[in-house]
Amino acid sequence: MQRAEAEGRTVPDEELRQIVTRTVFEGVLTGYEISTESNEQRAQGGRDENGVNGVKRSRTDDGSG
Repeated sequence: MQRAEAEGRTVPDEELRQIVTRTVFEGVLTGYEISTESNEQRAQGGRDENGVNGVKRSRTDDGSG
């Protein structure tokens, strides 16, 4: 839209629809890729300095006993 305005023309509805569709699709695809990467790491049971899968676990031992 900015390019069209800079060129002194209006954006036809169909072109605008295509731009929005492409942008939304790219966002959904990126979100999907991020979620599948997280699931793969979780499935592999990766451990690091923060604990299992980078998540610090709270202590379940209350100290009594």
